[in-house]
Amino acid sequence: MVGVDTHADTLHAAVVDMTGRRLGDAGFPATGAGYAALLAFAIAHGRIVRAGVEGTNSYGAGLADHLRGAGIDVREVIRPSRQQRRRRGKSDPVDAYAAAAVALADDDMPTPKSRDGQIEQIRALLMPARFRAGPAPLSPAASPRVRAARAPSRPWATRPPGRTRSLG
Repeated sequence: MVGVDTHADTLHAAVVDMTGRRLGDAGFPATGAGYAALLAFAIAHGRIVRAGVEGTNSYGAGLADHLRGAGIDVREVIRPSRQQRRRRGKSDPVDAYAAAAVALADDDMPTPKSRDGQIEQIRALLMPARFRAGPAPLSPAASPRVRAARAPSRPWATRPPGRTRSLG
């Protein structure tokens, strides 16, 4: 079993055997090369039956797709509550081992969304164009979608915030 604590830029994986014995943990970048390195690290410790990944709909989505493509059963691990994390301490290895323990113990864990098929195609069509357009240009002036706010033509006609004129 492998458990993964995910962040925007990094992943931390922990591998346990079927009895829960800790076999190793390591950190990886949250990139395609990092996903491949994480998978190689996990396989080096033996056959991977299941992967418990935190945040499969956010930071862990790319990793979940990569592991699923390698034929590994990926399950979503719900992040522990703040109270539980405060009690046992917050660190990436601790969270990764906790995710591995949950993956080992719980057969009824949710399966993450596959992010393909008809539903995802509909979601892409309904997504606002500003999110579909890709990365933002380096300069706001280079984008036809970004316009500077127009200054009022009569600056003396504007009122300070909170001041209104009575109509009656």
